[in-house]
This record gives sequence, structure tokens and C-alpha cells, in this order.
Amino acid sequence: SGFTAPILAHTCSCGFSTEPAYILPRHHLPQGCHSITHHLCFHLLPRLPTTLTPEGLDVTFATDYTGPFLLTNLLQGALQRAGAARVVNVSSFRQEKGYIDEKHLTGAGRPLTFNQNYDCSKLLLASFTGKLAQRLQGTGVTVNSVDPGIVYTEIMKNFSWLYRFIFWLLSFFFKNSKQGAVPVLYLSLAKELDGISGKHFSSSCVITLAPKAAQDPHVAQSLWDTSAQLTDLDKMD
Repeated sequence: SGFTAPILAHTCSCGFSTEPAYILPRHHLPQGCHSITHHLCFHLLPRLPTTLTPEGLDVTFATDYTGPFLLTNLLQGALQRAGAARVVNVSSFRQEKGYIDEKHLTGAGRPLTFNQNYDCSKLLLASFTGKLAQRLQGTGVTVNSVDPGIVYTEIMKNFSWLYRFIFWLLSFFFKNSKQGAVPVLYLSLAKELDGISGKHFSSSCVITLAPKAAQDPHVAQSLWDTSAQLTDLDKMD
């Protein structure tokens, strides 16, 4: 299968109303889609009081997990029509610090400390990766996740000048944006990954184990059911 001209559905939003697929009528969805890359931007912000989207979902979880869950499901038909397609979820080494509590999706659940909302949302994405890969077995669509590593971007712009200065000093040890894109592009384009699905890749593009919580099939099924209910997925068929 060839991936010389992938179609990327790059999601970066905080509510369903701003997701590209959510504002398109169903008949405007693409007929064929070769690659979806979920690379999300709402993270590493100072811990603020819980903010909800108009749909009643926690903003961080809606951006980093629930939005990609719904968008990918809406595009499943287009992915399968492509014959061979890939879904790439951009994860983070921080997912190892997270835990799964479905109540977090609606801003409830066990209180989260500094940055835990990001850690937990990325862990949910890892669980989703495995479950979606299982559901799409035999369709020609593969689903994997990858940690791009620590990349120097503007994610610290909402912090104080001291935090930004420290981050700048440390940036000499970080990847630049082009280097950070390499693992994501590798998973999207590498022919040697044809047929490989349900895996997690490190920033050096090596297959590694997903966190233990993300490997639990019962947790994954429960999370899927809850996510489908919260996004009204069944009503969109």
C-alpha cells in the first residue's frame, strides 16, 4: 500500500463545535482518507478551575481524547474506503503518570493535581488506541500511538516569565519542531509498518509497551462505551 500523499485530519481544538468533522454535514465527509494524525495542543497549562465545553465535557479531556474519539469514529467509513489507512495518535511519556477515571471526562471524579489532567487524558488516548485497533482488525486500517519526545514549542506561554525562562534554558536539550515531527511522520508513512496495529512507539520509533492501565480490555471497553454515550456517537450513524 502506498502513502505518498496522505490526507491528514489534524485536530487541535477544545470543543466539538470547532472540530473540522463536527461542523461538516455527513455527506461532506471525505470519500477516502489515508491518514489521521491526532496531535493535540491543550496541555501543560497551569492548573485552573475545571472548564467545560458547551457539551458539558472537561476542556482538556475533550481536546486530548474525546474529540479525537468522535472524529476518528466519524471518519471510519472514509478510512476503510481508502483500502489501507492509518490512524496515528500522538501520545506523551507523561501518560505513565496518569490514571483512568471516566468521570474526568465531565469534569468530575477524583481531583487532579498540577498537570494530571494532561497525563490522564493521554492515558485515555493510549487505551483508545488499543481498543480501536482491535475493532478495526481486518479492515486495512491500522491504529498506533507515538511519543514525539520533548519538543520545544510555545506550550509554556501561559506560565510566568520564570517558568518560561527555565523552559528556554532547558530547550537546548529538547527537539525542535522538525525533529519532533519525525516520529509522527514515520508512523504515518513508513512502508515497513504496513499491517502493524495497536502498538505504542517511543520517540526513537521503537515499539514499547503501553502503560498497564491502557492494556486492560475491560477498562478499554468501559471507556469506549462511556465515550460513545457522551458524544452521542450512536445517533450519528
